[in-house]
Amino acid sequence: DKSGYPKVSLIDTDDSLSISQSNLKNLIRQTSFAASQENTRPILKGVLVENRNSLLNFVALDGYRLAIKNIESTFDKEFKMVVSARVLNELSKIIEDSDEFIYINYDDSRIMFYNSNFKMISRLLQGDFIDYTRMLPKEHKTIIDINRKELLSAVERVALVLEDDKKKPIVIKNYDDEIVINVAGERGVSREVVSAEITGDEMELFFSSRHIFECLRAIDESNVKIVLTGPFHPVIIKSDEDKSYTFLVMPVRQPGTR
Repeated sequence: DKSGYPKVSLIDTDDSLSISQSNLKNLIRQTSFAASQENTRPILKGVLVENRNSLLNFVALDGYRLAIKNIESTFDKEFKMVVSARVLNELSKIIEDSDEFIYINYDDSRIMFYNSNFKMISRLLQGDFIDYTRMLPKEHKTIIDINRKELLSAVERVALVLEDDKKKPIVIKNYDDEIVINVAGERGVSREVVSAEITGDEMELFFSSRHIFECLRAIDESNVKIVLTGPFHPVIIKSDEDKSYTFLVMPVRQPGTR
């Protein structure tokens, strides 16, 4: 019985952006995890979706990390909107990892995703999204080329001694041909060593294990580059193989410092 549901007006479909379901799933998977979980800045609970310069960009950030993913776009209209990360994650569960198209239409306050099987309409989040381009470092002092799976496993293992990753950051220090990860957690002390190709200065940085882990988990390539600027500056994680994504992670302050 549909009588108990409010009638929903659809969005005009004359001019639709088309995208393969697999591409859309990847755009969501590689960005939505970085959206904020806090209510203090509601706009950051969404993912910026923008079409410009022949690229469809998805961008999410929470003040501690930033995720950018893009694909080539042939849609000739430029737009910028913020879509709830929760809605996008629900959409990702519905669509398949296939080359079949899904279509996107929008108006001033809503967005609609649809194909022959379903239509999903959601309100857009209102407000000004942060100018994320200003967060990206323009120089670097150290580049670490490292196996992603080895680093991911090492971070996962050291985190086993932690009860709260916000209170006990992991310590990452690079040497000539390896990085060392240390943590003194509530359940004990852990240390991991991972081989790497490193050029530049030696540095020691403190991170939330979850922030590093979730970025590395979202990447498909076997090797990643970690670009360091300084102990208190944002760290970039990217790949030479796939230039369509960039992840940024902010280090945290060393415990006991202000």
